[in-house]
Amino acid sequence: MFKAIIRSQLSQLFFTLFGRGSVKKKKNGKYKKTGVGRLILFGILFAYLAIVFIGLSCAASFGAAVFMLDGSAQGIVNYISVFALAALVLCFVGSVFSTEKQLYEAPDNERLLAMPIPSWAILFSRMISLYFINFLFSALVLVPASIFLIIYSHVTAPLILGCILALLLIPLLSLAITAIIGALVAFLASKLPFKTLITTLIFIVFFLGYMVFAMNMDAVMGVIAERGAAVATRIFIFNSLGHFCAGSLLDGLLFACSCLIPFGLVYLILSKSFVSIATANRGERKKKYIAKKMNRGSSLAALTRKELSRFFSMPMYILNSSMGTLFQIIAMVLLIYYKDTLLSMLPEIEKELAALSISFQFENFIPILLCFASTICVSFNCITAPSISLERSRIWQMKAMPVKPGEVLLSKLLCHIIVSTPFTLVFAIVTGVLFALTPVQFLLLAIVPLLINCSSAAWGLCCNLWLPRLDFPADITAIKQSGATILAVFGGMLLYWFPLFIFMSISSAFSSTILFSLFVLFYALITGSIFFAYIFTGGKNKFANKIGIQ
Repeated sequence: MFKAIIRSQLSQLFFTLFGRGSVKKKKNGKYKKTGVGRLILFGILFAYLAIVFIGLSCAASFGAAVFMLDGSAQGIVNYISVFALAALVLCFVGSVFSTEKQLYEAPDNERLLAMPIPSWAILFSRMISLYFINFLFSALVLVPASIFLIIYSHVTAPLILGCILALLLIPLLSLAITAIIGALVAFLASKLPFKTLITTLIFIVFFLGYMVFAMNMDAVMGVIAERGAAVATRIFIFNSLGHFCAGSLLDGLLFACSCLIPFGLVYLILSKSFVSIATANRGERKKKYIAKKMNRGSSLAALTRKELSRFFSMPMYILNSSMGTLFQIIAMVLLIYYKDTLLSMLPEIEKELAALSISFQFENFIPILLCFASTICVSFNCITAPSISLERSRIWQMKAMPVKPGEVLLSKLLCHIIVSTPFTLVFAIVTGVLFALTPVQFLLLAIVPLLINCSSAAWGLCCNLWLPRLDFPADITAIKQSGATILAVFGGMLLYWFPLFIFMSISSAFSSTILFSLFVLFYALITGSIFFAYIFTGGKNKFANKIGIQ
């Protein structure tokens, strides 16, 4: 049984990373597995990401090796300490959120606990898959760092063994830390209300922190180069690893104990409290019933409320499907903060555009830029893209309700539009007041992105109608890894960004706000009409056949 659980966890991890082919029934009654092409595409994507991240890691390792490795033992200590700390931080950031989900909020926890399986075995099987994820993050940093350490240092047995131990044991240390934090988050979630809001805010804070880090990468790397070694070598674990690589065998034993003992203690404690944490109440407040008159509403209104309720109850749905709205908020804050800087750059922009033979007028450039930015942001939202796939475990509800397929699809479109519209209008109002736009310019700044928003909502729903998978193991997989979501995001970039860039490069769009706005309005109406026409004709029939409602 223990081997079966581990095999199941590793299979689920493989599916999470690479997806799983769907199964279609042939006419002769036999089943044929498909999805090999999708697996190849995911393999290419992962290979591309691996090459990019490994390239960045190699560049950082090469620069640090040239700067730190001067042939002395202290240089080796400083070098390996810095990259061991970097590996631990990357492991922590990459797995801190998934640890709590996989350990304590896994959908099959209750089913496994109902079987004659000890809780320690369930916990251990989940930690194996988490260890593999941490191992991959650690390898991205430590493998290139170890290669350059071997190249620029005298090769010894402790140095080789130290690199191998760091690669194997640092993921255990990260797993111990993230497991403690995951247990704390799960405990607080069972006691505090407004879990969705709190979780969403935490994710947003981490995302904004990542953006700030990325925007100030040069300054951060400079600080790491100057002070990273001093900080890392003061941490006992990394200092011991560094001295072990330099030749001290006792420090190698201390480093191994510093990683294995915390993991063992954490695993022992969590195995005793796993059942109570995994089965705890997740913080739903008991609502006091108040008798009141219920008003009769339309089925469309009820379906729209259901879509909105599902959207706002899933933090990962909010973050992954409404990134454009978050970008609008960030852009609004940056425009307020850097308004004077932007205005001071206009003369330089005028010279650059004049060199490209593009006419430029100051009073038209700002509203065009704002309209363009808002349009790009709303096209990032893909709330409708996974909305049909999310019905995977709720199909019976639709079959039991007296609703029409067209009403279900329209409710999904309305959910997307309702979520995206308020922030689009706020962006128009704030930036319109900030840059003193004329009434006509303000009206265009509000209407143009809203029409693109409607077209983008229809595009996302069309993508899910073309790729309507209902066999995902969890909602988060449908949201983040479905083919419909990938097609909606990258296809949306090609559909909405490319024509705008082409139009602005071959026309005098910068000289006329009206010309630019009319083009975008016309383009949004054409694309939106095509998508809406498909949704309520062939798409509606395809959805009815897929779900099984008439």
